[in-house]
Amino acid sequence: MGLTRKNLVWERPHTVLVGARHRVYRFSGGHGLSLVTGQPLHYSPFAWEAAVLENVSEDGRTFNLDYSTELTCGGEVFRSDAEANAFIERAARLFNGKEKS
Repeated sequence: MGLTRKNLVWERPHTVLVGARHRVYRFSGGHGLSLVTGQPLHYSPFAWEAAVLENVSEDGRTFNLDYSTELTCGGEVFRSDAEANAFIERAARLFNGKEKS
């Protein structure tokens, strides 16, 4: 299935975790998501780990982690691309003003 490309700013190999992939999504108001996948992250099987971002630059290269959103107060782990896609879609609705918190 794969992750959605909607609102995807960039994807690259993770700069620290060997063999991992890193994706950044950007939404209205400079909010965004960071999604990482790779075996070094967790011992149990999983597909993606997500964190909410704020102050995401236009190119997605600079941002801050945001632990105070309605989506989550920390990182979220998803066992499938479908679960991660649902989280990305929820973030898009929330940050683009189409969902009430």
